[in-house]
Amino acid sequence: MVNAHSVGRDKDQRFYYYECARSRQRLGCSSKRISAPAFDEAVIKYFQRAAKDQKIIAAAIGSAILESKLKFEKTDAELNEQQKELNTLRFEADKLIQLALNNTITTGPTYKKKLAGIESEIEKREDEIQKLQIQKQVAHMNASSGNSFTQTLNWP
Repeated sequence: MVNAHSVGRDKDQRFYYYECARSRQRLGCSSKRISAPAFDEAVIKYFQRAAKDQKIIAAAIGSAILESKLKFEKTDAELNEQQKELNTLRFEADKLIQLALNNTITTGPTYKKKLAGIESEIEKREDEIQKLQIQKQVAHMNASSGNSFTQTLNWP
């Protein structure tokens, strides 16, 4: 989460909030914006309670690690599916090009339109794969850092 603000009708009035950094980068974050003052107060209260009970912190870290692992697995599965679809599209394009090279089909407007459509889909899949690879890497880093943190502190 990163901080941000907006200006109200009165130019001196500002509203502060947090939003997911990945949403700014268009990496697929579905988190909504949250009010900064309310969130800050909730975090302070949480750590005040957690400072009194180590189990609260351990449970929160464990939950975050599990969430990161699940996100990693989901992203990995989606990445594999996108890669399969990309391979299928590339095969279709190659097959179409081979038919044209062998003079089995003509390279008229229909051929060009079909090939352009496949190439457009290939480009979309490649962009999606790139985003998913970044998401997968982030989820892996989050899970790994959480595991390292709990091991360093020797917590359950």
